[in-house]
Amino acid sequence: TCEVKAANSASEVLGATLGDKVAATTNAKKVVKKVAELRHCLAGLDHAATELVLTRRCADVAKLGYTLRCSGDRLDKDVLEEFDKDLRSSLETTLGGSLRDTAWWQASTGVRSGGLGLREAVAVALPAVLASRITSRPLAMEMAAHAAAAGLVTVDQFTAAYDQRTRDAFLRLRADLPDEVADELKQVAEDGTAAAAARWQTLQQG
Repeated sequence: TCEVKAANSASEVLGATLGDKVAATTNAKKVVKKVAELRHCLAGLDHAATELVLTRRCADVAKLGYTLRCSGDRLDKDVLEEFDKDLRSSLETTLGGSLRDTAWWQASTGVRSGGLGLREAVAVALPAVLASRITSRPLAMEMAAHAAAAGLVTVDQFTAAYDQRTRDAFLRLRADLPDEVADELKQVAEDGTAAAAARWQTLQQG
């Protein structure tokens, strides 16, 4: 069976919401709520070390990662901030007291940099969707060719729309970074694009 919806209405494919900003944000809110419920359960363990490990492994930004990779550029910032606020509150509960901003900044940095690796959704959203789109582009172009053969869209139309959204995400991320880091980001994006194309060519060749 199948459900026939109105043209351009939001739908879900492989757990990802396909639709506008409102649809993507609505789906993200559901994920944020579920993760908050999980963290509440972890707080009941009453064992700081266990709570911290399980929060890092089972209830951090990775729970929202798939949503961010698919729609990180379309989500309302309020939803991302709600996720981060609850993550910080969870850590404070585990540690038994409030955290100063400087302590939270350290906790949200990577382990290799002396932090706890509790990444913030606000900081990860654009890098996640950008990395996803760069890595997926060769496969997306292959799908575009099949769609064009079926008369659904032209390859040029698909490519223009796909690349424009990726470019917009890149420019938004770049605008938030210092110049020296922004230049490095450009190089990383170019290297990633080349690597993705080479990997796809290797897969096609068996």
